[in-house]
Parts: sequence; structure tokens; C-alpha cells
Amino acid sequence: MSVDEEEQIVARLREQPRDERAWADFYAHYRRQIIAILFFRGTRNAMDLDDFTAEVFFRFLIQSPWHDDWASLSSGPEVRRYLLGSASSIASHAWQRVQRRTGIEKQLSPLESAHPGEAPFLDFAYVLKHLAAPDKELAILYYQNGMSLPKVAEHYHTTYAYAGVRLHRIRRKILAIIREKPISKV
Repeated sequence: MSVDEEEQIVARLREQPRDERAWADFYAHYRRQIIAILFFRGTRNAMDLDDFTAEVFFRFLIQSPWHDDWASLSSGPEVRRYLLGSASSIASHAWQRVQRRTGIEKQLSPLESAHPGEAPFLDFAYVLKHLAAPDKELAILYYQNGMSLPKVAEHYHTTYAYAGVRLHRIRRKILAIIREKPISKV
């Protein structure tokens, strides 16, 4: 689409903010550009691309400077800058999360990749002693009992994502505990 077509889409939204077809055209027009930015910034998973694209449009609807008064909607290029800036920000935050998770997994990998009999010994009781009660319970369920993350989420009556966040935080706490007391050979 040309700049003129982009201006027409934005003008339709400005004039008729309740027009579903105008919103559908708006979404269709900017979706490809948002996906391109996300892909360029390192998001390769199709589900993540869809989720992040939806997040960009959600932010536009809820947080944009125009969300209270669509009649004041700015020009097409200004709207494009806002949407693509949001996409870039979301991709950047996702990349940072991946880097943190990769760093933690790298530090925990000696525990997972060691052969039986040669495995470094981690006193799980020592780790549990230094965790708060809710974290202790989750650590026991996940690490000692081998409960899967979906089952943990079901056990706590939370979402899968929230259970994953809690588990990630516990891993960071476990790493801090491990750093205080080095892992020894049995």
C-alpha cells in the first residue's frame, strides 16, 4: 500500500472509529510490517510472532496517545512509527528474556549433563532450607517429584505462563544459593 492508502485507512478510523471494516483494513495493513520488524529483531517462532503482533495492537488500543479520542488520531506515518516502535520494544524485551534464560540454563547445565556417578553433588536439602515456603513447595513438586509445568499450573490454579515465571524466579534463587555454596563431587 502507498502512503495515500495508509492515510485513507487512518482517516477512516479517525472518522468512524466503530467501523469494523476500517479496523480490519488497519490490522491487515500494519500486520505485515509489524511481523517484519519482529522477525528482523530475532523472533522466529510463528506463535511468538502472532502473540507479539497481537500485543502491539493491544497496546495501540489501550495505551496509544489516541486511545481516548480516535478523532485525534495522527497521520499514517505517525501511527506507523508508534506501532513499529512498540513491535521493536516487545522484540527487544523478548530477546533480553531469552538471554537471561540462556545464561541461567548455561550455569545449571553441569547439573543436567553430568553422567551418573560423576554428577556434581548438590545438597537439595541445603537449597530447600534457603528457599521461602512457597518456593520450596514448587521446587519439590517440579524438581524432586518431576511434576510437569502444566501440572504445576493446575496444582496452583494458575496459568501456565505464571507457573513458568515462578519457576524461572526459583531457578534464579537456586543459582544464587549454589553460588554461595559451591557444588562438590560425591
